[in-house]
Amino acid sequence: MERTSWFLTGLIFIFAALSFLLIKKYLIYVLSAIIVAYLSYPIYKFLQSKIGNKTVSSLTTLLLVLVFAVTPFLIVTHVVYSQAGTVLRSTSDFSMDRFKIDSLEEKIEQLTGRDFDLRGKIKSSFEGIGSTISSNLVNFVFTVKDFLIGIFIMIFVIFYLYKDGELVLRNSRALYL
Repeated sequence: MERTSWFLTGLIFIFAALSFLLIKKYLIYVLSAIIVAYLSYPIYKFLQSKIGNKTVSSLTTLLLVLVFAVTPFLIVTHVVYSQAGTVLRSTSDFSMDRFKIDSLEEKIEQLTGRDFDLRGKIKSSFEGIGSTISSNLVNFVFTVKDFLIGIFIMIFVIFYLYKDGELVLRNSRALYL
């Protein structure tokens, strides 16, 4: 082989490796999109036979799949949110005085013979929980960003697998023959 063909082959492998590193974290969304498109392809074929337009059929099938996938998620989210609100409302009148901390401290001191600051321990625990939540908030934001990008990729792949899936399948079979 000539020097230029080795160079081009090397460049292709380098770009392929870099491309894989770029899409590696979104690969699960692409594979999930392929599975969803495969499972809902009969719906697409039915709609295409009734509508006739590939783009409209793809979009309609995608919207149906999204509605049936998102609706249970929204219902569960609503139930969790309302339950969290109920818990928050029931604990809004929370006070350490309600638990008779002073009498507990005296009892612990009588049993152990040591001065025990229960109120301070509880306060430092809540401060630790607050700092942990605030430090993990940045990670949560980045996770949500990656999730939204992945969902967009998934929707994009599903749409084009409906629309041009047969062409992709035909071309991939031609590569192996």
